[in-house]
Amino acid sequence: IAIGAAPAELAEVPASDPDWTTQPSPLVNIKVSPNPFEYYLNVSLELTDSSELDFYLLDANGQLLYSWELQVMNGKQQLTLDLEEDSLPAGAYFLRVVRDDQILKTITLVR
Repeated sequence: IAIGAAPAELAEVPASDPDWTTQPSPLVNIKVSPNPFEYYLNVSLELTDSSELDFYLLDANGQLLYSWELQVMNGKQQLTLDLEEDSLPAGAYFLRVVRDDQILKTITLVR
């Protein structure tokens, strides 16, 4: 599944403060490639239940660059997050995976 990016100004990234009363994560496993990346990110993930997930690409300063909102089925899934051939500068980036304002995973990426 290839997914285009939503305009970054329309999304709001949840705070990174831990919420100690959160429910167990449905995320069993996640891998992102290529790393270093250029124009897309391949996401392989496994969920225990179907969920609406938000993916946020942040720069090293925490500024939101891209966001995607996806309904992901349970089990193993393959997604491609399209960066619309945008030329991002070389550096460190973070892909944050969120469900219902709960951060499931933050992955460090390099461009």
